[in-house]
Amino acid sequence: MATSGQPYYICSISDISPEKPYVFNLKDKIEIVVFQLKNNYFALENRCPHAGAKLNEGILEDNILTCIWHGWKFDIESGQCLNEYWAKIQTFSVILQGEELYLHNIDEDKLFL
Repeated sequence: MATSGQPYYICSISDISPEKPYVFNLKDKIEIVVFQLKNNYFALENRCPHAGAKLNEGILEDNILTCIWHGWKFDIESGQCLNEYWAKIQTFSVILQGEELYLHNIDEDKLFL
């Protein structure tokens, strides 16, 4: 198992807002979107498993993210799809250090490709 012990820098908190999620590529393997919900930050794979839509373009209400292509809904904390029990998006642990956001405990063997 290749777990990264070092936190992975995402962005400054000034780069993200509830209206503007932050998108980046993690180690050239997977595109991640980070959402701010109140004072919490949630990172997840930026791809709907149904048809590949970019989830950063979705609609976030409370902790439910709705894909704009076909209306699939996801819990941004767990990544679980609320429409199809078998569908899930990969989530990542986010930590705040000062004014900066980091991914924590990245298991590279579990990155969806």
